[in-house]
Amino acid sequence: MEVNDVSQWYVWSIKLGKYDLISQFIADKVPEIKNILYPTITTERHLKNGQIKKKKTPLYSGYLFLQYSHDPSNPTVWFKLKGHPFITSYVGPCTPADLVSVDSLQKLEAVNKMDSKSFLIGDQIRVNGGVFKGYNGKVVATLDKAVRVEMESHNKLVRFVFSPDDLDIIGRSGL
Repeated sequence: MEVNDVSQWYVWSIKLGKYDLISQFIADKVPEIKNILYPTITTERHLKNGQIKKKKTPLYSGYLFLQYSHDPSNPTVWFKLKGHPFITSYVGPCTPADLVSVDSLQKLEAVNKMDSKSFLIGDQIRVNGGVFKGYNGKVVATLDKAVRVEMESHNKLVRFVFSPDDLDIIGRSGL
């Protein structure tokens, strides 16, 4: 009886390293959820023996994006998610603009090149797009096609991975 789809994207906080267990739980027990988004990027690390080790790294570590219809009179989905031991809290709704930014970051591996901007560890930056637009932070690592930034969010230091195009350098380290 779905005349028009009123589903929206919501952000939930999860325990690190538990995405696979949570996604399996959602697939098995929460059929009301239409889509799950846990954006990652593949990072490479060069080992001393010359080998390259690839690893999937979450872009928004500890955050899961879920699409579902929320019915305030029947919060079934909320209770199911809140009852899972590895889902820590509800963060809030995700706007379409935020979601476009997250989706574009997920596609970062295929299209983005880092040659447009050169970041150095310690650079002070300002986020110019997406969920964290207007936030300031500090570069803590440069990845193959992304930049890991440390910034303050909700009174604690957190690290996120951004596309270089979503960052502006506002201060150079050591200059």
